Amino acid sequence: MIIESNGNLLASNAEALVNTVNTVGVMGKGIALQFKRAYPENFKAYERACKNNEIKIGKMFVCPVMAMSNPSLIINFPTKRHWRSQSRLEDIRGGLDDLVNVLIQHGVKSVAIPALGCGNGGLPWSDVYPLIIAASKRVPDINFLVYPPAAAPRAETMPVRSKRPGMTERRAAMLLAFDRYAALSMAAGHSIGGEISIVEAQKVAYFLQQAGWPSRFKFTANHYGPYSHTVDQWLSSVEGHFISGYGDGTSGSRAVLTLDRSAVTEARELMNGNSEFSETLDRMTEFVRGFESPYGVELLSTVHFIVAKSPSQHLSMDQIARQVKAWSQRKAQLFQPHQAKVAFEHLQGIGAFVSSLAIGSGQASSKSALHWYREPQHCR
Repeated sequence: MIIESNGNLLASNAEALVNTVNTVGVMGKGIALQFKRAYPENFKAYERACKNNEIKIGKMFVCPVMAMSNPSLIINFPTKRHWRSQSRLEDIRGGLDDLVNVLIQHGVKSVAIPALGCGNGGLPWSDVYPLIIAASKRVPDINFLVYPPAAAPRAETMPVRSKRPGMTERRAAMLLAFDRYAALSMAAGHSIGGEISIVEAQKVAYFLQQAGWPSRFKFTANHYGPYSHTVDQWLSSVEGHFISGYGDGTSGSRAVLTLDRSAVTEARELMNGNSEFSETLDRMTEFVRGFESPYGVELLSTVHFIVAKSPSQHLSMDQIARQVKAWSQRKAQLFQPHQAKVAFEHLQGIGAFVSSLAIGSGQASSKSALHWYREPQHCR
């Protein structure tokens, strides 16, 4: 029997929970990432099975849950071959056939099922839902609690049972850089409560590395400026332990991060007396001061990336402005040439580049101080 449900699937009282997976051992986003955090032993078993080529399309991978209450089973349902690929309807159909057999075999009377192959998988719910209905009719005595496509639950409601990571210098450096930036943003009136958007987190990581901290993140040109997938992976690894707000990675640029104050204190204690890091953190502060808002650091990092990546690091202001405009339609509409000039002059004024870069530009303008750009009200 079909029971349409909503809310957080992982909070369901069903005997079995269905998790959507790929066949290469990655639970990097969406409900799979939620399962990875909530049931780390299931992830370890799934990861081992993938390494042994045991995870196949059309075949469920079942893991028991050692608990006194439901769920008693996690049923990993392969909906795609690679995490980058799209799901195929025939794979969902074949998988549902095996799911029904697994439910019968294990004597399951209730199962919670997400929108199989939808979302990151790309399949229309209008095509998938009839297949689930058809499968449920084969076992009318089993309740199918079906969760249609919906926004992810709030990050703070997602269960995290993974082991808390140890505090290392790398983790401490990132947390303290975020904390320093959040304090600057609050002082400038751009944020309240010490929160930091995921866009800002990316840019803080970028400028911390530019300031000399050996983070080893690889940044490439992306929608909001320099972006590193490994920064997102780092945020995901500390979600629910050192930060909250990243969630399952599906909120994108809308995600707003809150730092765990006890983790910040631990990071501060670890780095206390580390003069090299202290100097690097102060240098990072020089980079972002006056630009501590989502729009500010986006433009600042974009301008820095453009100049730093040019072969000669010797560009005219016209060239810089044209490259900002050519970066994307969004930047062409959002940022004006005089704003790119303010950002460049700020960077040049703090000696951010190897050589004197722009033709005909002077020292840092006083306009590069606080409130250089009034961002739209809907930004935060």
